[in-house]
Amino acid sequence: MTATQREVPPPEVHGRTPGLADAFVRIVYRGAYRLALVWWWLRRPRTIGVLVALWHRDRVLLVRTSYRAALSLPGGFVRPGEPERDAAVRELREEAGIEVDPADLAPAWHGTVPFEFRQDVVTIFETRVDAASCPRVNHREVVWGDWVSRDEAVRLPLLPHVRAYLEAWVFSGTA
Repeated sequence: MTATQREVPPPEVHGRTPGLADAFVRIVYRGAYRLALVWWWLRRPRTIGVLVALWHRDRVLLVRTSYRAALSLPGGFVRPGEPERDAAVRELREEAGIEVDPADLAPAWHGTVPFEFRQDVVTIFETRVDAASCPRVNHREVVWGDWVSRDEAVRLPLLPHVRAYLEAWVFSGTA
C-alpha cells in the first residue's frame, strides 16, 4: 500500500465503536464549520492558531477532524488572552488526549497562511515523546489519529501550514 492509499483504521482500534450520538455530533461540527466558512468569507478575519508537532522517533502524530478531509497536527484557535503555549497544551489534550509539559514545547514554525477566507497566523510547537501512545479519538471532532513518518506525511492531504512546516522540517533535537 502506498502512502496516498493509506487507510483509516477501523474505529474500534481507538478504544470504542462510534455510536449514533457521535454521528449526530459530527453532523453538528460539519454544519458549524460550513457556517464558519461563510462568516470568514464575509469578514475575512485574521485568526491566531497553534499546532503541536508531537514526534516519536521519526514519526509525527497527525489527526483528521470530522469536518475537513485534509490531515493536520493537533491544534486549534488561541482563546483571547490565552498564551500560545498554553493553547497548544490544551488543544493537544482536547484532540488527542495527550498531556505534555508546556516547558517541553519549542516553537518550530510561525507564519501567516491565507486559508479558508482568513489570514491564519499559526505557530507550530514541537516536542518529542518516548512512547507513541495511541491518540484518543473521540469520533466526534477527531475521527482519526496516527503516527506517520515525515516522508509519508508530505504525500498525504495536509492543511497548508502543516505542509509548509513538514517540507521545511528540521527538528532541533536528535532523530
